[in-house]
Amino acid sequence: MLICGLKFGHDGAVALIEDDVLVFSVEMEKIGNDIRHCPLFNIAGVMALLSHYGYSADDIDHFVLDGWNPKRQVFKWGQRDIRLPRAPYVQSPLQRDMLDYPPNPHAEFPYLSYPHYAGHVVGSYCTSPFAANDESAFVLSWDGGMAPLLYYFDAGDGSFEYLGAPFSIVGDIYAEMAAGRGPFSADPNHWETLGNPGKIMAYVAFGEEREALVSEFSRLTSELPGLNDETMDGIYDANLDFLELARNSPTVNSGKGEDVITSYHQFVQQLLVESLDRMVQSYPEHARNLCYAGGCALNIKWNQAIRSAGTFDQMWIPPFPNDAGSALGTACCAMMACTPHRALQWSVYSGPAFIRNDPAPGWASKACSLAELAALIHSTGEPILFLDGNAELGPRALGNRSILAPATGPSMKDTLNRIKGREGYRPVAPMCLEQHAPEIFDPGAPDPYMLYDHRVRDHWKQRIPAIQHLDGTARLQTVSASDHPRIFELLSEYHALSGVPLLCNTSANFHHKGFFPDLSSATSWGGVNHIWSDGMLFSKTEN
Repeated sequence: MLICGLKFGHDGAVALIEDDVLVFSVEMEKIGNDIRHCPLFNIAGVMALLSHYGYSADDIDHFVLDGWNPKRQVFKWGQRDIRLPRAPYVQSPLQRDMLDYPPNPHAEFPYLSYPHYAGHVVGSYCTSPFAANDESAFVLSWDGGMAPLLYYFDAGDGSFEYLGAPFSIVGDIYAEMAAGRGPFSADPNHWETLGNPGKIMAYVAFGEEREALVSEFSRLTSELPGLNDETMDGIYDANLDFLELARNSPTVNSGKGEDVITSYHQFVQQLLVESLDRMVQSYPEHARNLCYAGGCALNIKWNQAIRSAGTFDQMWIPPFPNDAGSALGTACCAMMACTPHRALQWSVYSGPAFIRNDPAPGWASKACSLAELAALIHSTGEPILFLDGNAELGPRALGNRSILAPATGPSMKDTLNRIKGREGYRPVAPMCLEQHAPEIFDPGAPDPYMLYDHRVRDHWKQRIPAIQHLDGTARLQTVSASDHPRIFELLSEYHALSGVPLLCNTSANFHHKGFFPDLSSATSWGGVNHIWSDGMLFSKTEN
């Protein structure tokens, strides 16, 4: 059975599943250097993408549309409009079976549709090790437009049970609370709202947690109404009222902008950990596994706080927890509803293949082994591009669309932020051999997708200054031989030369664009002197 999942709107994407195997998942931003969070509105683009992979619409057993706002139901098919009613953003009532949505027998385009939240919930479970092992798990979904919702998947009967909302704060408030404070615009546009949470998470290190601010946020939050499980009417408006109260609070307004940002971050973190623990303790017979998805699951500091709290024995976050994974997630809904499969066979490297077209003028090429590349990085101390294979799913570059650099120089973070056009306070992530991570980082547990916060151990702080954030933490990516054989070999060769088993890793792309799709783009960018791809080194003939 072929199932094609579609995410329309921002973070547009197309995913194809054959039986229980992911064939591809392509985010629009990763085609042709398009903008970050690039939207999808035209079905003609879907058909063109299927054709690129050798499929036609007639081959597809089920097209599946990710649910959204009911007012946004008209799309394009070429030059004409087509109306495609979709499932809602979240099911109503919440106790309703989120997979119980009838097919739409549209004359031209028959399709299924499931709520947006269902895609996060089901996609996170289906890609988890718990699904692969046929285990039950709690599933938490927390996205920008909704409060966190907790479910439990019972592997015995194959059902998702809605357990409730830990609290009533919608994810968007995190970015809105920072608006007008620190470097953040007082009136962020749509694209800033999508991109700012990650920047805010980094900026938290510049402020201090103030007890008076935390207490005020607690007081204001206590006035939020509980979630109406039947309709959820008014929850977003209630959050906007809460935001207005916070903006008019003398206590909040008397605080420094960076302290307000940090205190709100810490308040929500504590609320999240304590609320989850309290709810889970009510189900002592349930397996202590957690899947977590939605845009808020990209907050590595909150993630680490949950993981270290001890509420759960094991925790899983997919590398595409935000809407970048929504096409895949809604396709997983159909997989669970229409087939006997629960576990998806997938790879994080299932995006578009890198295109080795002609380089821009002024570049020469030669064969280059990974050992030779490690020696080049070590001897020059310069960043290089590593562009290979299929692009990663989700927002993180994990070795196939990466800028790699030594972490031993104190100025390397500034260099990387400068060539990428990023704010100077933004941290740079380390990519480390998995077996050496615990000696350098705390906890240093396996983290192949950069989804948790780790603290740099004291005896390594002077050796790797480029990957440390102001608060002494790092967004670690661990690499084993099975995770990424080529990156593992490169890091091993670099370790043998330098004594350091890690490199800086940040995404390779034009400013505010998706990953480089081809060699021509990367060489025309020209931010580095060397690019490695599939055994070839491309170097500028003039610096």
